[in-house]
Amino acid sequence: MSSGPAGWWAMPVAERLPPFTPARFALPVVHNPEAGGGLWPVARLGAQLDAQGLAAAPLIHAKDPDLGPRLAAAAAGRRPEEVPVLVAGGDGTVARLLRALPDRRMPVAILATGSANNIARSFGLHLPDPDDQNGERVDLAARVLGGIACPWHAGRVHPGGPEAGAPRLFFESVGFGAIAAAMDGGGKDLHGLPKILAGRAALAEALAAGRPQRCRLTLGDRVVARRSLLVEIPCLPWTGPRLLIAPGLSPGGRQVCAVTLPARHLAAARAWLADPEMPVHALSPLTAPHIVLDGLTGPVRVDDAQLTEDAAGRPFAFDRDPDPFRILTDPDI
Repeated sequence: MSSGPAGWWAMPVAERLPPFTPARFALPVVHNPEAGGGLWPVARLGAQLDAQGLAAAPLIHAKDPDLGPRLAAAAAGRRPEEVPVLVAGGDGTVARLLRALPDRRMPVAILATGSANNIARSFGLHLPDPDDQNGERVDLAARVLGGIACPWHAGRVHPGGPEAGAPRLFFESVGFGAIAAAMDGGGKDLHGLPKILAGRAALAEALAAGRPQRCRLTLGDRVVARRSLLVEIPCLPWTGPRLLIAPGLSPGGRQVCAVTLPARHLAAARAWLADPEMPVHALSPLTAPHIVLDGLTGPVRVDDAQLTEDAAGRPFAFDRDPDPFRILTDPDI
């Protein structure tokens, strides 16, 4: 056992995979050829795998209704720790794979081919060159065969409170207020940087049009009242239209974060959305192992899907799933 690399995104635990030495290593590959505007069709992915001594066995479309059973069949008779899965797609594709994964001990290697790629960014992964004329930058063989399997505790939301039934997993964030309303903005038919810029513009517009709401956040024994234009509960540092919203949050940790935005910081937030590289002073993060939020109305978004049209003042409880997924990171980071 060894610890992950130092840095704000470092994992508390990391496991190195057993060495694989065949000339051509076969593994299940889950692929979304439409991700990121279709810059990674099957032919490009296959050529990249072949060039690096890898083979898809089997190659599964990310939207295959039998995704889970096919992954289980690929792992049958083998130790799950020795069956890495490669997923090529964006954040939604990665989330779809993780929900279907038959055993969370199976390590997951991500080839991030979407627009935001928040999950890959949160693990510090090298990203592929979006322009297929400029060659590739990702050493998939090193990631699959020599990568470090780092734990990721996904987020959990309990609509109605911690005692109200089974929780729902989330892999990026849960949003209330303007950040949920911005889902209906433009950019749905765009990809890459144009989609990111459209998403940021839609959020800036929703913030300007929104009204602050009073809410209450319970963090263990601490109760905090807020009047905020939005509330975002991330389980990753990066979320939304490629925004570093919680830089101190570890994917492998057990803390959950609540990010709020007071109305007095609206101008600073809009300036940040126009230039996300600038330091973030507008957002107010609160972190704890368990958070309960209540008092809000309006739509609630879980990752890229709407959970409900109206929170209706109900409590929503948040924590991190104790059973982690395992994400393969690059051995040189």
